[in-house]
Amino acid sequence: MATVIQNYHETSVLAASNAAMTEDAKWGDRFGMCGFAWVTAHPVNKGNTTLGKEERRILESIGFSKDYTGKTYQIWNPSNHPTQNIDVKEAGASAYVSKMNELGSGFRLTTGSRLD
Repeated sequence: MATVIQNYHETSVLAASNAAMTEDAKWGDRFGMCGFAWVTAHPVNKGNTTLGKEERRILESIGFSKDYTGKTYQIWNPSNHPTQNIDVKEAGASAYVSKMNELGSGFRLTTGSRLD
């Protein structure tokens, strides 16, 4: 299962990168607002159960880390695009979630963003 999710993650990162580059190209020489975007994974299996431990282990193995609440996991800028433009970062995060859902990752994922 972990290898499958790793492959899904890599495919989703590629989709995020492509979406971010496409959005960045739309801006040309202009620069939009600065900000951040991320993907949040909401664990389905909670607690100290075997499934809960496995789910958290898989999330951590693909780069997610606990957020400040300790209840969800996040990965910031999944596109790895080197910009501060929030529109570009949001496009990457949305593409990541869409691709992971399309592949059937089984994780409940949402996007988040904020201006800097």
